[in-house]
Amino acid sequence: MFSKKALQKLDSRGRNFAGYMTYVADSFRESIDNIKHRKSGAAAIIIFSTGAQALVLVSLLPLFIISEPATWVSLLLVTLFWTAVIAGWLLLHLSLIRDYKGAPLGLKLANKLTILRFLLIPSILFLILHDRFIAAMVLYTICICTDVVDGFVARMRHEITVFGVVMDPLADIFSTAGVFAVLLYQELVPVWVFLLLMGRYGSLFLGTAIMFFKYGPLEFKATPAGKIVGVLQALAVIMIVVYTVLGGDVRPVLGRYLFPLLGLLFGAVIVSQLMLGIRMIKSRTVQIGS
Repeated sequence: MFSKKALQKLDSRGRNFAGYMTYVADSFRESIDNIKHRKSGAAAIIIFSTGAQALVLVSLLPLFIISEPATWVSLLLVTLFWTAVIAGWLLLHLSLIRDYKGAPLGLKLANKLTILRFLLIPSILFLILHDRFIAAMVLYTICICTDVVDGFVARMRHEITVFGVVMDPLADIFSTAGVFAVLLYQELVPVWVFLLLMGRYGSLFLGTAIMFFKYGPLEFKATPAGKIVGVLQALAVIMIVVYTVLGGDVRPVLGRYLFPLLGLLFGAVIVSQLMLGIRMIKSRTVQIGS
């Protein structure tokens, strides 16, 4: 929830704990008002979220309907819950679907691609946990493709919105962290690689929170370096899963080269984020993923 009005009130009250709690309450009330006044935009988010998730569930039904129908029902319940949570969270940020001049916009294709990445997360994780690796990688590949093209679509179709700029890196973070968590659970990646990834995201959130509390709202920008690291870590996930499907033991083979490379990338990103955060304090700008 990002509210300029609530921020102005925060600045007038002073930046302290009570002021921030009031800021959250004011932002929440403004979000509810936005939903009431932009019913068509809210309906578009709900319809797209439920429709896209229904299509995913129907496409996965043949994997379970004969041998494990109860498993598909479990997937149905998990995804329905996740869809409700994500749709509700996105509705609270309906005001972000606007251009940088503040004009409200409808739900564009670029925004839908970003939302789709959020929606695919539970199905991907569920499939990996149930050893449906091929289906999981099909959905994960779709996830990667939407990450690569949504920015191009936004620029080519003149659909750049604050919503997309803020939600795009969050969709990447949630999907990547979730996939690496289940790979760790399946003992397909070592603990230290996962901890470095969490250090990357943890330092990003911590730095962003500190600068928000100190300076106010920040401008988020995806960087080419961040996109490159994102693609490389996604390719690493695909390599790990494909090697597992082929019956190989990931650790002794890929562990010699792939895991050290991932560790080097994540470590370099942590250092880069720290240096970038220090450099950007004066301009009050945070570049995500660089």
